[in-house]
Amino acid sequence: MMYVFPITSGESDENIDEILGYQVLDAKGVVLAKGETEEEAREKALLTMFLTESNEDKSRKIKLDPKLFRKKMVQRC
Repeated sequence: MMYVFPITSGESDENIDEILGYQVLDAKGVVLAKGETEEEAREKALLTMFLTESNEDKSRKIKLDPKLFRKKMVQRC
């Protein structure tokens, strides 16, 4: 569950001068992402959530492309 809120320049809700951007919060109130537009903030939040979930799955083996693996090894040596 995600919640999108505007970031405003005014001090209170009644005194909004302009919207500076948007931030996306999860159900616990943790900021997942910020963006200039509502769509950009939502896309960044979805990417953050996807990466977080994929990193939690340690049982899945990661397969590296042999060419990429050799290239990384050459760069390190």
